[in-house]
Amino acid sequence: MDHQGHEHRDPDGWNPGHNDWSTDHERASDPGGKNAGPSPSPTPTPTPGPGHGRGLWDRGERVTGPIGGLVADLAEALDTLTGPEGLDDQTLTETVVELMRFRSLLDAATSGFAARWDARVLWANDGSKAPGARLARDVGCRRQTTNRALHTARSTRSMPLVSAAWQAGDISTDHVERLTRAATPERAADFAAVEEHLVTVAANGDWAIFERAVAMFETASDDAHSDPTNPDDLDRRDKKERAHRNARAIQVGNRWELLGSLDKVSGQIVADTWERINQELWEADLAAARTQLGPDADPADVVHAAQQLRTAAQRNADALVEMATRAATAPADGQRPRPLITVVVSAGELFGPIRETFNGLVLNRLEVAKLLFQADFERIVFSPTGQPVNITSPQRFFTGGWRRAVEIRDRHCQHPTCDVPAEYCHVDHITEHSDGGTTSIDNGRLLCPRHNHQRPGRRRPTARRSAANPDDDPDQPN
Repeated sequence: MDHQGHEHRDPDGWNPGHNDWSTDHERASDPGGKNAGPSPSPTPTPTPGPGHGRGLWDRGERVTGPIGGLVADLAEALDTLTGPEGLDDQTLTETVVELMRFRSLLDAATSGFAARWDARVLWANDGSKAPGARLARDVGCRRQTTNRALHTARSTRSMPLVSAAWQAGDISTDHVERLTRAATPERAADFAAVEEHLVTVAANGDWAIFERAVAMFETASDDAHSDPTNPDDLDRRDKKERAHRNARAIQVGNRWELLGSLDKVSGQIVADTWERINQELWEADLAAARTQLGPDADPADVVHAAQQLRTAAQRNADALVEMATRAATAPADGQRPRPLITVVVSAGELFGPIRETFNGLVLNRLEVAKLLFQADFERIVFSPTGQPVNITSPQRFFTGGWRRAVEIRDRHCQHPTCDVPAEYCHVDHITEHSDGGTTSIDNGRLLCPRHNHQRPGRRRPTARRSAANPDDDPDQPN
C-alpha cells in the first residue's frame, strides 16, 4: 500500500507494498515447519502468470543444471567435442584458435539477446533494481562481469558496423569492448564517421596497430571538441584527469597492497623507470647465475638458473622497492632527469597536431604542450616510404645514430608475437654481416635477446619444463 492507500502490482504479480522479505525470514527460522515453502528446484523453470515475479524472488538462487531452451543444441554440440588428448600438433593448434574465435562469436550472439532482454526490462520482474545485479545472481558470476557485458550490448546497438563484424567473427570481443570505451556520447558523431575505418583496422591489423588507431581517434576527437587555450576547457580536462588519478598503500596483516591509477603520461614515466630498474635486476641475476655455473655454461642453463633466483613477479616487487629507495637517497638539490621525447610524425603531420611518441604513447595537444617545458626533443628524418634516411656504417655493430634510427622505426622486437621495447633489444643484421650484409638501416631490425638467439643457424635455447608446473602436456617431448 502506498501513502494514499492504493495498492500497486506489476504485470507479473509482484506487490511492491508487501513485505517481500518476510517469506525468506520465516523459512530461515522455521525450516521444514508449517511456514516452510516447497523445496526449490535446482533448475527453476517458472511459468508466466500471477505471482511469477514473487516466485523468482523467493527462490533467489542461481540457475544450475543442464542447459536448455534455444541453446540446448549448442550445449549438446560442445559435449560431443573431442578432448585434447591424442590430437596432433597442428590439429591441437587449430582447435585452440577456433575455440577462442568461437568465444567471441558466442559473446556476439549473447549480446544481441541481452540487449533485447535489457530493453524490455525483464530483469525487473522480481523487484531487481538493476539488470547487472539480476543477471549476476541468476548466472552466479561477479556483477562487474554482467555490467560490462550489458554495457557492451547497449553500446553496440548504435554501432552497426562493429556489431556486424563481431557477429561475423571478423573482430573479437576485446576489439568491441575497446571500441565501446572509445565511442563515448561526446565522441558519438565523430565515431560514426570513422567506424568503418576502425573496424577494418581491427579486422586486419594486430592489436598494437588497432590500439594506436583507436587512441589516435580519441585524441583527435577530444581536441576537436576542446581548446587548450580556453581556461574553461583546460579546467574541465584537468578535473577529468584528476578524477581518475589516485594511489594508496594499504597494510593487510603483515603485508602491503598497492592500489592506484595514473594518467597516461604519469603512468608512462613510472612504468619506464620501473622497467629500467627491473632490467638492471634481471641482468644482475644473470651475472650471478654465470658466476655460479662458470664461464662455459650453456646460455639456456644460465637463464634457467637466473629464473630460479627470483620469479618475474618477485623481481617486479623488488624493482619497485629499489625505485623508492633511490628516490629517498637522491640529494634534495639534485637535478631532476629530463625525459627524451621522440615525436614520430609524417611529412603531413609535421605542421599539424603531433600525437605519438617513440614508445607509442598517443598524446593530445595539451599533453604535448605541457611536455615542451620539461623534456628534450630529437628529430629523425624519414623518407616517403617510411624508412629513416639511410646511411651505411663501416662498423660491424649498430651504434649511435644508426641504432637510434632503427629503434625509432621498429620500436620493439620484430618477432610477430613479441613486444619487448627497443631499449632492451639487439639491432640484428637481416642479412648476416658474415654473409656480406651491410650495417645499414634497411638491413637492420630490432630483436630481443631471446629471438635474436633463435635466428636460423644459431643455437636455440633448450626448452625447459618448470618443476613447479607438473600439469605440462605429457605428449610433448622434453
